[in-house]
Amino acid sequence: PNAAACNLSLSLGSRGPSWTVSTACASGLDAMGQGMWLVRNGAVDRVLVGGSEAIVDDMGLGGMAAAKALARAEEGDPEVLRPFDLARKGTAVGEGAGIFVLEAEEVAEKRNAPVRGRLAGYGASADAHHITAPDPSGSGAESSMKNALQDGQFLPGEIVAIYAHGTGTPLNDKMEGEAVLRVFGENPPLVTSTKGQYGHAMGASGPLHAALALRGLEQGVVPATHPCPDPDPDCGIVPVLGGPASCSGGSAMVNAFGFGGHNASLILSRD
Repeated sequence: PNAAACNLSLSLGSRGPSWTVSTACASGLDAMGQGMWLVRNGAVDRVLVGGSEAIVDDMGLGGMAAAKALARAEEGDPEVLRPFDLARKGTAVGEGAGIFVLEAEEVAEKRNAPVRGRLAGYGASADAHHITAPDPSGSGAESSMKNALQDGQFLPGEIVAIYAHGTGTPLNDKMEGEAVLRVFGENPPLVTSTKGQYGHAMGASGPLHAALALRGLEQGVVPATHPCPDPDPDCGIVPVLGGPASCSGGSAMVNAFGFGGHNASLILSRD
């Protein structure tokens, strides 16, 4: 990752901070949040941020299997990653990348850049609980979401959609659902996780969800959680099911929680 960041700086002639963020599955969102802080504080005019992941190899899969995080495919049922489903048994590995250009509003206006949205809030926290398992109380996830709301000066009711971390693991989905209810109340925003369709892309998963959130705000929809044939009532929330749900106005929150208790939340807006 450090060599890749160096090569990118060379190819673009970028002379600002060149950082590799290493917070497991929260890395991509943390990179976006730290990039936002650089722009907001006037340290840079523009920054390239995001996350990428290529983990489908013997070492990557072996490590996830050793951590007992992977679901096993059953004969005749290839849908192994089931976010928030009663029959969820673990996650499935995916790969991908999500890269964004963040810049100050006046800089974008000066070059007539097509603005897709606004990065409006960022929050992070640490569980200080376990090297792999999330804190089952969800207190770290709760803090991360609250920090993002506070950073962007948002009220909970201004969030219309939550793109959950939603890994399909028994511990994550339950604690995340309960944390969402504590932050947003008994009538939370629409909640989705799209990992069941392309796998858990680890450090890239947050930026991938951020891209989907921006597209959803543009089109006024929230994609469905699939597969989730039987939502687990213990998760507290009921994810978007069956097909895209309509939403208009407001902002979207994206969550990413990583091994080691790294938690990150971003808020994206269209206005």
